[in-house]
Amino acid sequence: MSNRRTQSFINWKQQLYFAGTLLIYSMMSIVVFCWATILPNPSFAANTQRGVFLPPVLVQFMDLCLDHWWAVLITVFFVGCSALLFSHQIFGPIRRFEAVLLQKKGDPQQTVNCKLRRRDYFQDFAQLLEEVLNRPEQVEKLPQSLEGLE
Repeated sequence: MSNRRTQSFINWKQQLYFAGTLLIYSMMSIVVFCWATILPNPSFAANTQRGVFLPPVLVQFMDLCLDHWWAVLITVFFVGCSALLFSHQIFGPIRRFEAVLLQKKGDPQQTVNCKLRRRDYFQDFAQLLEEVLNRPEQVEKLPQSLEGLE
């Protein structure tokens, strides 16, 4: 089995949903920063009565974002691409597990290989799944960490 990707998307709908969610949470962190900056400022309440609606640090932040809009777009693009690359490490193993289970369902006597790419998540689960699927008589000897789940 090759450790190289053959497709740019493993499950494009789920990966784009995952990337979009991560992007929204990243942008929400900026909103939380702005909210946290406004609340502790005791002069903010007094300034809003005089017509000043934002503390100076937020005005400077907004000016910086507007003056360097291209940097904001690059950052959003970077976060989106990072989320897609990150999603490969999650959705790749899920696709692999699905293929292995279908292979085992089609021929229960056949030995399956659950090996993942080195940087993928779920390495321990892949090893356990391979052990259980290839040696069903060993299921009684599950690791200690799984005994409490029964």
